[in-house]
Amino acid sequence: MPTKSYPNPPSPKLLEKIGATNLTLADAIAEIVANSFDAASEQGNCIVEIDIKSDEIRVVDNGVGMIESVLVEATKLGIDMSGVITKHAGNKGKFGLGMKTACASMGRWWAIYTRPQGANIEYRVVFDLSEWEKKIDSADAWTINVEDLQPDFSGPLGNRSYGTAIVVKKLRSKDPAKGAVLKKLGESFKPHLEQGDCIIVNGDKAIPHTYRFVPGSLVPINILCGPKNELLINGWVAVDAQTHNDGQYGFNIYRKRQLVQTWNQDWFKGHLMTSRIIGEVHMDFIDATFFKLGLQHSDVWQMASARMKEFMKPIVRASRDLSREGNVHSPARRKDIIDTMRGELKLNPTDLPSQIPINAIIDEEPITDSVSADKPIKLIVEAEELILQNGTRISISRLERSMGEDGPPFDYLDDDNDPVGLQTILNSDHPLFLRAKDPRHIELLATADSILRYLIDRCGLESRRAVEIRNSWLLKALSGAKGTPK
Repeated sequence: MPTKSYPNPPSPKLLEKIGATNLTLADAIAEIVANSFDAASEQGNCIVEIDIKSDEIRVVDNGVGMIESVLVEATKLGIDMSGVITKHAGNKGKFGLGMKTACASMGRWWAIYTRPQGANIEYRVVFDLSEWEKKIDSADAWTINVEDLQPDFSGPLGNRSYGTAIVVKKLRSKDPAKGAVLKKLGESFKPHLEQGDCIIVNGDKAIPHTYRFVPGSLVPINILCGPKNELLINGWVAVDAQTHNDGQYGFNIYRKRQLVQTWNQDWFKGHLMTSRIIGEVHMDFIDATFFKLGLQHSDVWQMASARMKEFMKPIVRASRDLSREGNVHSPARRKDIIDTMRGELKLNPTDLPSQIPINAIIDEEPITDSVSADKPIKLIVEAEELILQNGTRISISRLERSMGEDGPPFDYLDDDNDPVGLQTILNSDHPLFLRAKDPRHIELLATADSILRYLIDRCGLESRRAVEIRNSWLLKALSGAKGTPK
């Protein structure tokens, strides 16, 4: 039977549809900035200037620019540019979707201006989605018009000899704010900023997070993994001087010097007592998702995660120990905990990462936990005691702490004393408590949650048995009775 072939181009309306993705403004601009770093010239540091207005967004770089044939390919959807230009090992782009999706998600009109290095010419391409959606479905519908211009020194590229500018109008957001963009870019391109590259948003330079570590806790990471130990995980991890109720702890993971996942907690169990763990790792061998906002959990990722989980055990113990009452504020106890951690990791006192993170404070100033510093706390000690079948006694108390309305409604701390001190932390700012008609019931439910999590996380009980004990305690607490769960 004969076979017929038909052209199968996508509908021009596809550009409008990809613009409806859930990329935030910060994520979209980060996609474009990643391309700027990929196109960086070898003749100096890369500078990316971003201007965010209510009716227009500009991203302008001093990269090598694009010749006409490269510009044409760069505007196509799904083109692997490695077949068009020579890519260096650190290139971030892979799927050929980032720039187009980012522009379409920001606005319904955008233009690309580019001056290639070594040529006295400027090219421009304009995309207007209101015109594209009128086109009839056909291969010709995807035709673009490239304008050859004399360099316009009053235009978006100014007096640069070479570079690329992307201008977006007809914005989807009516009130684009620069704060989240500045924060995102400081996190996403921290390795570039450390080496002297620069990102400027509305006149302000992007900077990474400021960390304050417990003295001596900064640990280098240089781990080989993979079938032949050929894949390198490198970076650092440290114990923060404070706990985090904002979720901003764990690892920032970089691929090709771009942040692809923020505050990953896959290598330890996230909890208030482990929320001091802060780190950065570079894993160039891991594939990111289309928009570089996550990782593809492949077999290689699983192998790397297994190595990291084992490596992290002494750091997790140190974070838990420092989070117990008073330990982080005592220089002697703090030193003992950190020395034990470094001993388990077989580190010398002088072993530090090859590059100490910028904006990291690791001095010997008195440490206070910002979660509770200058905030009212109220300790509620209950007369209740939970006794497990194996004889373990658990003393139950609660602590009211101001942690902000965006913080968790409750969490818990525990210690290794006899009886074990299980303390439920209640966030007095959370709407759950502010709107509760009967705060006593909320306190009991929060404590019951702490008991359940403690029995599973720390005692290793199966969830069914832990639920039985939790329910038994809750019934007796509600009735005011005491007893031993069987």
